[in-house]
Amino acid sequence: MIGHCTSVRYSDGSVVVGWVTEHGHEFAGPAREIYLNDPTTTEPSEYLTEVQWPIT
Repeated sequence: MIGHCTSVRYSDGSVVVGWVTEHGHEFAGPAREIYLNDPTTTEPSEYLTEVQWPIT
């Protein structure tokens, strides 16, 4: 996801949910966000976040 969370639209997760179930996996916990740049030194439009869903 690139950009500030108030201005960026991203999948509601249905693509991820579909892939997980189609491949016989289950979610193993809540999603987490990894911030890949520093919001104190980065313009909001350039924020870069990785969203991770743990699966089994």
